[in-house]
Amino acid sequence: MAKRVRQQARTSGHRDRLLDTAIRLYRETGYEKTTVADIARGASMSPANDRFFPSRQTIEEAVVAMLLDEVATAAKDAARRGGGAAHFSCESKR
Repeated sequence: MAKRVRQQARTSGHRDRLLDTAIRLYRETGYEKTTVADIARGASMSPANDRFFPSRQTIEEAVVAMLLDEVATAAKDAARRGGGAAHFSCESKR
């Protein structure tokens, strides 16, 4: 059981590293020019390793989902503070 938990944590860490790298490269190089191999190399992983994201589309979907979660969290925080739209700030920490 403990081994499975450690494996899941490691897998999550690898996925997060790949997603962070993808976002950075999309910003630096551009979405169209960034390849799956670029993302893997940027995360210091093998480009042949597809167990975390089997395709470019799955990476893109995970990036969009992560960024939407960040926007939703920022909007909820702004609403809790009682600020209107003028007080809304969503700056990615990535």
